Amino acid sequence: MNHHKGVTLVELMVVLSIFLILTAVTVPSISAILQQNKMNVAVNNLLRLNNMARQYAIRQQVIVTVCPSIDGLKCTRQWTLGQLAFVDINANRKLDGLDRVVHFNSTSSPDISITWRSFRSRNFLQYSPRGWTNYYNGTFRFCFSGTDLSYNRAIIINRPGRTKKSVDGNKDGVHEDSAGKEIRCDVK
Repeated sequence: MNHHKGVTLVELMVVLSIFLILTAVTVPSISAILQQNKMNVAVNNLLRLNNMARQYAIRQQVIVTVCPSIDGLKCTRQWTLGQLAFVDINANRKLDGLDRVVHFNSTSSPDISITWRSFRSRNFLQYSPRGWTNYYNGTFRFCFSGTDLSYNRAIIINRPGRTKKSVDGNKDGVHEDSAGKEIRCDVK
């Protein structure tokens, strides 16, 4: 008697169909998890830098400036490319003289746009020896380009220098800023 071991074409098609269905279901959710993780890393890095800058200003009784920086040596205009916190002895918002770096974040994900909008429309923050922001309270906004608003996040900094992360207060899947508006990076 001849016994052939193998699979029929129908069995192969069933297994292939199941595999394709599972792939179609899991790939989008893995992509969403990866995007969410990238966003969390970017938000937490900048949150940590600001908290570190504030605590350093209080402990050392100095002014600490936080600004965008590409190389950790000078302030620039683009928050997305990196952020710098440094002791600013003469409060001129430039790393010079006796100033020293407290912390530098290089960009963790170039596809996340980071913008800063403040009360006085400044492109920097300064923490005083009391830990206050010298009226530079505002919001850092984090957005992926070309995606829906559900991934957008914000760090809100008040005048006393305290930070908080944005939340989805109305449970619609989109985080809101301190005014209760959806977080968008395309608004001025």
